[in-house]
Amino acid sequence: MFKKTGTELGIQLDRRFCNFEEADFENAKGKVNLVGGLTLNYDKVKCIAEVDLTTCEGKGHLESVSDEDYEEMMAQSDK
Repeated sequence: MFKKTGTELGIQLDRRFCNFEEADFENAKGKVNLVGGLTLNYDKVKCIAEVDLTTCEGKGHLESVSDEDYEEMMAQSDK
C-alpha cells in the first residue's frame, strides 16, 4: 500500500533480488527488502520496497523495465 496515493499493489517477487536475511518472521522483527514485477496501467514495472516487520510499514518505489527484463523477472518469480 502506497499511503500517499492510496494505491495497493500485488507483486510477483523476484527472489534473486529480495533480501530476507534481517527478517525474523516468527517474532515480527527486522526488515525485508522486496523486489518484484507487476503491470500498472499497461506499463511493466519493478517494485522495490523495504518493509519493517515490527510496524509493517516501509518505503518503496516503482521503476520502468523493458519487456525483456520484465519477462525474466516474471520467469524468476515461479522458481
